[in-house]
Amino acid sequence: MHEFGHFVFAKLFGIGVKVFSLGFGRRVFGVVHNGTDYRVSLLPIGGYVLMEGADPFQDGGDPDADPSSPTSFLNKPVWQRLLVVSAGPVFNLMLPVVVFAALYVGGEPQVSTVVGQVRTDTPAAQAGLEVGDTITEVAGRPVAFWDDLYQALGSVEPGGTAEVVVQRAGGPVGLSLPIAADLERVDGKVIPDDLGFTYTWQDTSIGVDDPTSPAGRAGLRSFDFVKEVAGQPVTSFQEMLAAIDAAGGPVELTFERVVDGEVVPETVTLTPAPGWTAPTAARVDPNANAWGLYPGSLFIHHVVEDSAAEAAGLQVGDRVLTMDGRLLGSWGELVIAVSDAQQGEGETAVADPVDLELVRNGRIVKKSLTPRVVRDTDILGRYRYRAMIGIGSGGGTVAPFMQPRHYSVPDALKQGAKETWGLSVLVVEQVGKIITGKAAPSKTLGGPIQIFRDAGRAAEEGIFSWARMMGMLSISLGIINFLPVPVLDGGQFLFYLVEGIRGRPLSLVVRERAQQVGVLFLVGLMFMVLIFDVNRWLSG
Repeated sequence: MHEFGHFVFAKLFGIGVKVFSLGFGRRVFGVVHNGTDYRVSLLPIGGYVLMEGADPFQDGGDPDADPSSPTSFLNKPVWQRLLVVSAGPVFNLMLPVVVFAALYVGGEPQVSTVVGQVRTDTPAAQAGLEVGDTITEVAGRPVAFWDDLYQALGSVEPGGTAEVVVQRAGGPVGLSLPIAADLERVDGKVIPDDLGFTYTWQDTSIGVDDPTSPAGRAGLRSFDFVKEVAGQPVTSFQEMLAAIDAAGGPVELTFERVVDGEVVPETVTLTPAPGWTAPTAARVDPNANAWGLYPGSLFIHHVVEDSAAEAAGLQVGDRVLTMDGRLLGSWGELVIAVSDAQQGEGETAVADPVDLELVRNGRIVKKSLTPRVVRDTDILGRYRYRAMIGIGSGGGTVAPFMQPRHYSVPDALKQGAKETWGLSVLVVEQVGKIITGKAAPSKTLGGPIQIFRDAGRAAEEGIFSWARMMGMLSISLGIINFLPVPVLDGGQFLFYLVEGIRGRPLSLVVRERAQQVGVLFLVGLMFMVLIFDVNRWLSG
């Protein structure tokens, strides 16, 4: 698509195009039409356009070109040359608009409005929102997808109340969800997670904090992964617990346990124990149940060496119950609580001491520690400073409920353009952070190996994931190609822009030196990226 952009504008301005090639190297086959050799070359990586008077493989243009030819690239006005060299990156950015629009028209699966988790002591919890609720209406607006919630919640005045309708087993239920006046808004939208609910579900990794509980007596252990309840598969903790409660009496659980690095399937019978009392029975525990089963994400799976947690005596298998008196219903709430202890930003940030309550072997244990502010990277490879106590969770989340969403062609094109713009801004910001040292190149840049690996994973997830990845790759290539680096389109654009301002081109010597520097830069960059790719590949 990139080279097609150059080709289209070259033809539009009457520039002679000698070769339009898919791939590089020796010509395999093709056809010559109107003076252009449309060919497929041996190496199926990218492609190129060879225009009259502009040989991309030699400094100073095409040595075989007629300097006086009216169809020569270099004899065209500067503004036409600027458009020709910029057409490649522009077409790179146009392709995702079409790709994303096609996905929207075709009914790309999107997240539905089924609630997966509700955090304690949040507006959502206070309103009575429950896990498994399907939100059907917000502030008088019908909603069917999670994206709809952003707009609908954003329509409510700050400090107001969103009237929400949810669908439950017994039918529709009306709820009043308060929208705080100081709640952060993004482009006028309210993020549901800021109100205390999200679409992700906790997986079936379990935690057992009392060996005398029904779960403990049955032989279940923390971090066992339940696969079936009474012979029926379960995919989330909530579904698993509902199936156990529905059984009432003794029920058979099939689970997987990691023993000496190997996954071993086992089966136990979970039996009620009417006389058993949970260690947290004297207080409100959002995760308490009659079986002594808890989400594995609430339990400490590992303690980082030389961390604040290790120094304070936290242990693998502890369930984190409270922090500074705040009840924790999920690992995400713990992360937020630790983050709230941080004071300041950047290198000067510090953290206040925190008090923890843990459940360990049926007893409540109290610990105090001071989180340490460390520098790490986020999922985009950007450096950040954040408070950490040095523990890892034992559970995870499962994919939310999805359903296809079909757009009309005009709406799909609008959404495709909007998404392309947003991703383009993100890529530009990311490049800027790499240049300024605010992002880690080793976690941000990827070459052919990483691209093939990502493409393979996306293909396994289906055509929608693969097409979306190709669209994002096209955006990245378009923006990178427009960087002001000699031998890239951006470098050529800069040369011609200077020529237009000066009224004459830069000297051949200057252009040759710039090309040499550009080639050295690209070779060095490719070598560095290859090392990053190999390291990621070897580390899995």
